[in-house]
Amino acid sequence: MPAGSPLNLSSACGAPTPPAKQTPEQPQAVNHCSFWPDHPDPIGAKIKDLQPLPTTPHLRNDIFPADAPKPMVRSATPADHRGRIESTQQLAFCASLMPKDPLLPIVESGTTEVSVSNDAERTWLSAMQENLLARAHIRWLLSQLVAEFVKISSPESSVISEIVILGPALCRADYRILVSFFIERFEQTPLLNIDLLGGMVQVVQSASPGFLEDDDLIRILESLHQ
Repeated sequence: MPAGSPLNLSSACGAPTPPAKQTPEQPQAVNHCSFWPDHPDPIGAKIKDLQPLPTTPHLRNDIFPADAPKPMVRSATPADHRGRIESTQQLAFCASLMPKDPLLPIVESGTTEVSVSNDAERTWLSAMQENLLARAHIRWLLSQLVAEFVKISSPESSVISEIVILGPALCRADYRILVSFFIERFEQTPLLNIDLLGGMVQVVQSASPGFLEDDDLIRILESLHQ
């Protein structure tokens, strides 16, 4: 995969995506994806939704503030439990409404990243409660996004901005893959990369309890000190 190229998840979801005309540095629109594994539509050709991270060349003095809130972007839930995921942002939000373990009950589980705020979300969750296949498929899609992202040696800011919104919704295994990628790339970059730094900060802030390991912050601070 060429350095900095946007994510292409067509092969991950099993269905080929017809070629589309592109202009340089212009990501394709995200294709639809069903919760159902046998649906012909792939999750998407390239991620596109969020704006790139700021590239102003200066460091913030509050990179690791105490009790910083997790970066979380709300989105609309699908119309029903068979509804398609329209974007990475919607995928992250829907996953955050449910426990990271698809076998745990959804209603009043106390293990979700965000709380239900309206009747549409409540109706969707009620329909998903007994649908373990659909819930497991959402988890699988998150894993595929992370797996595709870490194949990119030098991700562009727009791709980084897209992947970091998944942080709060990831299970521990996928989170460890993502945070390790950012730390290793940051350590290997000879010059300060503001995009990598900003993405790494957001991923660290989105960690659930027990997801960060003892030497993660030490490695980050050592890299910043160099």
